Amino acid sequence: MTRAAASVYVRPGSSNDTTCNSTVDAAYSASAAPLCAVATISRALQLVETGGVVNVAASQYLLGRWTSPAR
Repeated sequence: MTRAAASVYVRPGSSNDTTCNSTVDAAYSASAAPLCAVATISRALQLVETGGVVNVAASQYLLGRWTSPAR
């Protein structure tokens, strides 16, 4: 998998995990792609370089299943 950049961007509701490469803080449009933000934090984590920054737009995010660590 190719890493995108040291900084990546997430914009839920206005972006696309498949078409966008997360290197620009812009909403998805046919004319902007692939230079647009991804829609999910999980996709951004797949694309960011080690030690990079994930920039997350203000929004409501749904968390997946969460389990507490074993004690």
